[in-house]
Amino acid sequence: MLRTELIPQTTAAINKGKVWYHFSMQHTGTNPPSPYEEHQVCFFESHFTEMKHGLISGAQGTQNLNLQWFVGGVSQWSVEFEAGVWHNIAYAIDFDAGLVTFYHSTGSSPLEKIAGPISASTSSNGQDCHLGVLRLPSSSGRSDSGAEDWRFSGVYVEDGELTTSVSGPGGEGAKKHRRRKLRQEMAE
Repeated sequence: MLRTELIPQTTAAINKGKVWYHFSMQHTGTNPPSPYEEHQVCFFESHFTEMKHGLISGAQGTQNLNLQWFVGGVSQWSVEFEAGVWHNIAYAIDFDAGLVTFYHSTGSSPLEKIAGPISASTSSNGQDCHLGVLRLPSSSGRSDSGAEDWRFSGVYVEDGELTTSVSGPGGEGAKKHRRRKLRQEMAE
């Protein structure tokens, strides 16, 4: 097993009410992720929602080139994970109602609702969201033991209204996030 990830270190209520977990991800043709091994990407410890790539444990076949969104271990959406394409993602999580909705776009296109709301066991302590990659050994025995290059950007959690713009650090979404963070810090 190989892993690299960031885990929030906060006391903010990012596990209450309705919040949106945002991130963008990409890989390049150099050191692409292995299609022979399962990759758990951007997941909560209880795995109630997560992205996956590669051959999922228990799946038929020898490889899988898709990026997939799962709720409670069931695939709800997939697309080929092509090199050089930014995938912008937001998990809309209603912790109180136990619902998850998936938003997605590519490149600089605004986020669009793709699936949901889907019932989920939305259990989180607010510090168990893993932003990164956990690569598991292949059940078929085939493995790419080399390095993999993953890129992440646009990582933040918001409440209130969903920011669909992915215009980058100087865009409206980032300004809104900075204002909310500043208000929160002032209130503390």
